[in-house]
Amino acid sequence: MAGNSSKDTAKDIHHSLSIFELSTGEKFMISGSTTNVGGGSVGSSLINKLAERYRAVKYSNYDWATYVLHALSLMMKCTIKEVFGKGGLTKRTSLQLLHSAYNLKQQYVTKIWRKLWKTATNT
Repeated sequence: MAGNSSKDTAKDIHHSLSIFELSTGEKFMISGSTTNVGGGSVGSSLINKLAERYRAVKYSNYDWATYVLHALSLMMKCTIKEVFGKGGLTKRTSLQLLHSAYNLKQQYVTKIWRKLWKTATNT
């Protein structure tokens, strides 16, 4: 989204939905969203601006949450750290191994990577 306000965000959402409406002939309404404070368009402010453009369902039926992605990330962080160990440049964990293998693979075309892998794993 462009801009730093609920007004700007509602305008951009309205524009994007208008493009879809041209191809489908249907009217699209927003019934829920997640936001964070960093973008400037938050909570009820965004809902009100969407409603002004007839893009939000009735306020009592609108679902919204703030910072929900941060909370989900934290839940996964603890689990991943418990299972795989703490990551980092100097750490030796299974997650770092996967990361390093992926980065190494990106350095070679598929045909050469297969030969290197067969040599390294003796298969």
